[in-house]
Parts: sequence; structure tokens; C-alpha cells
Amino acid sequence: MDHSEVIRRATEQNNIQTNEVGMIVSFYDRQMYQKRESEEQNRPVYKSVLFVEIKSAGKSSIVDRKKKPTDEIEYPTAWARYVARTDKQADGMPIEEWQKISRTQAAELKHLNIHTIELLAEVTDANVSNLGPMGQSLRKSARDYVDGASENEMDISELQGIVSTLKAQIEDLKAAKAKPDLSPKVKPDDAALNSSNHS
Repeated sequence: MDHSEVIRRATEQNNIQTNEVGMIVSFYDRQMYQKRESEEQNRPVYKSVLFVEIKSAGKSSIVDRKKKPTDEIEYPTAWARYVARTDKQADGMPIEEWQKISRTQAAELKHLNIHTIELLAEVTDANVSNLGPMGQSLRKSARDYVDGASENEMDISELQGIVSTLKAQIEDLKAAKAKPDLSPKVKPDDAALNSSNHS
């Protein structure tokens, strides 16, 4: 049974009217931030959630919401377009949100079907050369990110190392200043008095 027949039967069973005349309807994946998982993994975690955008001819308002189970029956043509798509994005941190790369690099990676940092981390050795001269380095950074060693965490650990070094140097300077100076000191008046006594 093909897709259109499934929709027709479901429409009859549920008494739902298709509603695409005068409408521009599109289904799409939206990357949603997952607060609990992000806190658990100590890095931003996103999940792909299916949304539908509905525009009505002659109206300026736009409906943009999560997909309902009945939407694919009400908007069968738009749903068929979505199902036929080949560029469905995987769950993960959108590649364009990664501050380690430029917008141009993000566009180039998306052209190679790398839409998330997680997908970049999974690029095989056979395909990494397609990413250009920085491919190996980018993949390693993505793997570090996925493993929890994001660039921000690495920057913080580096700064903590610098702070520790500076604190040690300050303590050394304080200790050196606190030590008593045991070298003999001659006052200028005493030196003049001694020279006059000898003459």
C-alpha cells in the first residue's frame, strides 16, 4: 500500500479533511536545547524535534509549532515532501553554533552533509580528507567536544594553570621580601665619623 493510500484511508477513518488549498505548509526539524541532558553531560545537548510551519494566503500571521499526529493527514502533500527529503538532520549541536569555526566553514561542512558537531566527530578516515587541509584537526576538536572537552573547558583549564603560576610567583616574591637582610649596613654619618677618626 503506497503512502497516498495510507493517507486516504486514515482521512476516512478519522473524518479529517485535507487542508492545503491556499496554504503554504512545510515540515522541518528544529534543533531544541535539552537542559537536563546538557547539565548531565556538562556540554550543550540538542535534539531534533519535528515542527510544522503553516502560512495562509492573504494572512500575515504564521503558525509555527510542533507537529501533531494528524498534521501528516491534514497536509499530505507537504508531508510527502518532508518524507522524500534526503537532508534530514541528526540530533546534536548545530554546526553553525560552534564558535570554533567560521560561518563559511559551517556552510562548507553542511554542503558535505555535516550538520552537527557529532556528525563531524564521526567522519571516517576515508572521508576526512574531503574536509580540506584542516580536516583532521577539525575532526579531533569535534571529538574532544563530544567527549566533554569543549573549547571553553580547555580555555578555563589553561587560565587556571596561568593563575596558579602567577600565585606561586607572588608567594615567592613575598617570601623573598620577608627574609631579613643580613648584609652589614653602614650609615653615611658613621662612615664620615670613622674617616675623621683615622685622619
